[in-house]
Amino acid sequence: MDLEDQNTASKDLQEKSVESDGYHPQKPTNHHYHHHLCGGGNYKNFIKITIMLFGAGLTCLILYYSSSSSSYNFGNFYRRQAPSYYNSGRKGKDLSSPPNADDPGDARLHSSPVQGNLSSSPVLKEKGENELEKVLKRAAMESKTVILTTLNSAWIEPNSIFDLFLESFKIGNETKDLLNHLVVVALDQKAYSRCLEVHPHCYALTTQGVDFSGEAYFMTADYLKMMWRRIHFLLTVLQTGYNFIFTDADVMWFRNPFPHFYSSNNTDFQIACDHYWYASNDLDNSPNGGFNYVQSNNRTIQFYKFWYNSKDKFPGKHDQDVLNMIKYDPFIKEIGLSIQFLDTAYFGGFCEPSKDLNKVCTMHANCCIGLDNKIHDLKMLIEDWRNYMKMPNEIRTLDPPPSWTAAMKEKTVIITTLNEAWAAPNSIFGLFLESFRIGNETEWLLNHLVVVALDKKAYSICLKMHSHCYALKTSDGFDFSGEAYFMAPDYLKMMWRRIDFLRSVLDLGYSFIFTDVDIMWFRNPFKHLFSGQTDFQIACDYYGGIPNDLNNLPNGGFVYVRSNKKTQKFYEFWYKSREIYPGKHDQDVLNRIKYDPFIHKIGLKIKFLDTCYFGGFCQPSKDLNKVCTMHANCCAGLDNKVHDLKIMLHDWRNYTSLPPNATNVKSWSVPQFCGPASFRRRRDSPKKNLQGTERRKGS
Repeated sequence: MDLEDQNTASKDLQEKSVESDGYHPQKPTNHHYHHHLCGGGNYKNFIKITIMLFGAGLTCLILYYSSSSSSYNFGNFYRRQAPSYYNSGRKGKDLSSPPNADDPGDARLHSSPVQGNLSSSPVLKEKGENELEKVLKRAAMESKTVILTTLNSAWIEPNSIFDLFLESFKIGNETKDLLNHLVVVALDQKAYSRCLEVHPHCYALTTQGVDFSGEAYFMTADYLKMMWRRIHFLLTVLQTGYNFIFTDADVMWFRNPFPHFYSSNNTDFQIACDHYWYASNDLDNSPNGGFNYVQSNNRTIQFYKFWYNSKDKFPGKHDQDVLNMIKYDPFIKEIGLSIQFLDTAYFGGFCEPSKDLNKVCTMHANCCIGLDNKIHDLKMLIEDWRNYMKMPNEIRTLDPPPSWTAAMKEKTVIITTLNEAWAAPNSIFGLFLESFRIGNETEWLLNHLVVVALDKKAYSICLKMHSHCYALKTSDGFDFSGEAYFMAPDYLKMMWRRIDFLRSVLDLGYSFIFTDVDIMWFRNPFKHLFSGQTDFQIACDYYGGIPNDLNNLPNGGFVYVRSNKKTQKFYEFWYKSREIYPGKHDQDVLNRIKYDPFIHKIGLKIKFLDTCYFGGFCQPSKDLNKVCTMHANCCAGLDNKVHDLKIMLHDWRNYTSLPPNATNVKSWSVPQFCGPASFRRRRDSPKKNLQGTERRKGS
């Protein structure tokens, strides 16, 4: 759950998220979809439809600070080495029947599953407990099930998260009546007053000596108190004899979820996922505590006590990280708790969207920082849903099915191009996607990556590995599937086709980051891009220290371009300049035209990106505490690129496994087979010996 002050998003790009990044084992994603463009229309319309419909996981352009635990595979660790301090000694007890909530003498309401007790936890006053029971009773279904959410003053302003949350129930499919069973748990007086204005079931939860009204930054002391207060409160609800769905307030409800819960009477605890790995009982799934369905019985009561008390065994960790650690513990099996993970096809989020609007039940604004960004993207979800509900049935049943509109603020997308040569298994494309998944605040950016396939095989492979794929065709039917050797005619055609395509994207009004697929993404780059009126920002093979020095040597493999009249004219000028410099590729031509008076005439603002942050094998980013991207430039030969990029990913994993205050941070172990000297030798070799050489860019 995240509770933030609504003003924090616009204050500082460095603010910390109140979202947990969760646990990300490296398995392939399970759900894939693409956009099928039918009928006539011109080439630009095809691009526009693709970009406007390319997926889900709407944008948040502020850094997403994940918890350090995501760097460790706690699951495998805890399978191998169960902590000795979990020694419950409760075998043989009947854990199947629910406790008697009306009998305060029922010891099962008070027993603790681990050493220690709840004496140090926040305690509701007796009057508060009685009031809680009254509110739960008024809101409960016949099955004694309630829906719960928590709220503080940060999220209650008009037109903020809370209003969108309630609106989703009102416009959802068979969800409006569920509001009768929703209890809003207010964590401060202002939130409680606001709740009473708009909703019938409100409960004021107070904790002695703690004020939850302000913003709670991710992993700060206030944030941790808030998260653990929630777990203790949910334990209290279970002890009172009520089942519940807990939902974060930034979860939109579009369908009644009950038909999609696991119906077995033995399922005690069902939880949504940041990432879902095929099987509902696979403990390697990455749970997200923002949505769960829990039956009240002694097993779940024991479990929530165990979970709550485990905070003392893992100090400084929040509830979701601790859940990822204890889910493997033998105590879970001992008490007979049945855990099942909910499929993101039905219970999705921005980390892993529900891509089929014919199936989606809920969508969570996880993997997102900044209240303004959440509101922006959730409003788009609401609008998409309204449009979907207006669709005739024959449109809803198209293949592929309707999905979410996705566009970053200011209509920004990330674009790469791919042909068959680089899409093969264990080749560059797989490493490229992996870098996003293991990078710092980069995984969510995959929601905004459009892979432009240059041939049918690349398009087919993209559809199996990524959500947003576009098949680029040429008017002359040219086939880019084969190897394109550096500076060969096929290579030049490929490079100039790319420039023409990017010009079309700008003409449609979309800003973009273009990234070569042999660039590894280790940090969110937006923080280190120039703000203000800069139109065109480009990485360098070699950076001279001054960002506006035209003598810097640019590399077209990474550029950030804002869509406006100046950049549209510039890309048109760049593309036409190929005729003035025949036999030159796009990067060589750029090096010539960057001095042209036309650039000054149109007022284009160009800046060059520091290789300290945007490095490559030509001039590496030496400081792993700063690097955002690393490019396999100055490298000839696909095998050489793959070899060195694999080592680079290994180096990054080692770096992220270090403690935050580590002083023995090493730099890269690469280049080994790549680098300027190696590139010059191979580049100057006869072409007949260049099997597997540079398929794109050549740098």
